[in-house]
Amino acid sequence: LNAMLQNIFLIALSYNINIKEFSLNPVLEVIVNDIKILEEQGIFIESLNTYGKGTLISLSCDNLAGAMLLGINEFFNSHHYCKICTMHKEHAQKAYVADSSLL
Repeated sequence: LNAMLQNIFLIALSYNINIKEFSLNPVLEVIVNDIKILEEQGIFIESLNTYGKGTLISLSCDNLAGAMLLGINEFFNSHHYCKICTMHKEHAQKAYVADSSLL
């Protein structure tokens, strides 16, 4: 149900060149301000003749965007490329099971 296209809404688009030049902060500022309006004032729903309030409940992104949002390595050829563990790339390529000491 959640993965149905009708339940997925785009919140923002930005050119990568602009993010590299100006950082991600201006884009995030616009998003946060819009979410605050949705939470505090809501939007008018004409068919119900009332205001509805809401908030962001889920965030999906590709690896590059996720790395950028989390402020971690955006280059996936690095030796420690995983957001979850500290396993070295060469070790990860040969590992068959997760090493709990690296999680």
